[in-house]
Amino acid sequence: MPLTKEHETDFLCAFARTVLAWQQVEGMLSVVFSLLATPEDDKTVAFATINAVNGLEIRLDMADAAALVALMDEKPLLEKWTGLLQRIRDNSVIRNRFVHLTLVSIENDKGLGELKLMQGMYKKKVSRKSQNHEINLAEIKQHGITFRQLAQDLGRFVVDLSAWRHLASP
Repeated sequence: MPLTKEHETDFLCAFARTVLAWQQVEGMLSVVFSLLATPEDDKTVAFATINAVNGLEIRLDMADAAALVALMDEKPLLEKWTGLLQRIRDNSVIRNRFVHLTLVSIENDKGLGELKLMQGMYKKKVSRKSQNHEINLAEIKQHGITFRQLAQDLGRFVVDLSAWRHLASP
């Protein structure tokens, strides 16, 4: 089963772009936390604090705790944050699923090699927890689009938070 160089390149580039898009999501989470948790202009301590933690769920809990306190009287911003928080949680499940799968080359229905991310090399479901045990190129590309949109939406939220902080400061 021949694997075309074009398919291999397309697949690996889409995978890399999707992972990098998720890194933007986590980077924006650090910015959100620093804006919420640090009253002064120097955000170094807040960045160091949230980036010292490796687990995303803990980082999300930290940012959410800061939002609940800082935005207590800012209902529209808090509601916006709550929606973004849920989207990050939902998409982190997808991100975790595909970064922990195995890259395999299988023969497609046209007899050509096709790269997929799978739980195992033998096309068998190996976990009761997962819903889908393989991810193809089209799905990776779609997740990349979704992750980039989430990062952009977080960026717009950072702009809103920055404006709110500027208006709130004496």
